[in-house]
Amino acid sequence: ARVVAPPRPVAAGWQLQLESGGPLLAEQVVLAAGAGCRSLTPSLPERLRASWAGVLAMPARPTLPPSSGSPWWRHAMQRRIVQPRHWQRPVLEGAAPGLREERWIVDAGCAPWGDGLLLGQISLVRPGLDSGEAPDAATMEGRLRQGLAGLDPLLAALPGPYRQVPVAFCTDGLPLVGPLPGAAGLWVFSGFGGAFAQVPVLAPLLADVIAGVADGAVLARLGVLAG
Repeated sequence: ARVVAPPRPVAAGWQLQLESGGPLLAEQVVLAAGAGCRSLTPSLPERLRASWAGVLAMPARPTLPPSSGSPWWRHAMQRRIVQPRHWQRPVLEGAAPGLREERWIVDAGCAPWGDGLLLGQISLVRPGLDSGEAPDAATMEGRLRQGLAGLDPLLAALPGPYRQVPVAFCTDGLPLVGPLPGAAGLWVFSGFGGAFAQVPVLAPLLADVIAGVADGAVLARLGVLAG
C-alpha cells in the first residue's frame, strides 16, 4: 500500500496514512522510498538529493544481421554487462551543492533485463534539494542516444522505449543508513550511488541493528548515519 503522508509519532511508535484510507501503526519504520524520502521527512540531511535517471528499456532482445561486426553488440547479445571505465555520474552528483543550473551526463553501457536489454543511462541533476518536474522525455532520449552513439551507433539506433524516474543520491557517495536523530523508531535507507553493491550488504546489517542483534556503532564506522 502507498503511504501518502509523513509518518506521525504516536504513543505506540509511528502512524502511517495509507492510500487505501486506513492508518497503519508500527513500532519501527524504515524510510526506503528513494527520491520520495524527503517528502516523507523534510528534515533529512542536505547531502541527500534527487536526480532524474533515464534508460532505453527494451522488453525483448533485438536482432541484427549476422554480418554486424560491432563488439558491443556481441556483448549485449551474450547477456554481458557493459559499463563505462570511468563513471561520470558520481562527479556530477558530488558537484550538486554548487550547481546554479541543471546539468546532465550520459554513462553509455548496456545490461540484460529479463528477456530484454537496458541501454544507458542519462542523469540530470538540478540545483537544490527537489528533483522538480520530469524533464522533457523526447529531449532526454535524444541526449541519451547521442551518448550511446559514441559507444556503438547500432545500439543507439534501437527503438527503445525510453523510461525515466527520479532517483535518490548522496553528494558524498555514502548512502543514508540508520536511525534519524530525535525520532526513536524512525530509520532511513536511501541515497545509494551503487545500489547493486551497497544494498545487499547494508540491508541485512540495518535489519540486524533494528532487531537488536547487531551493534549500531558499525553504521557509524561506515559513515552512513543520517546524523
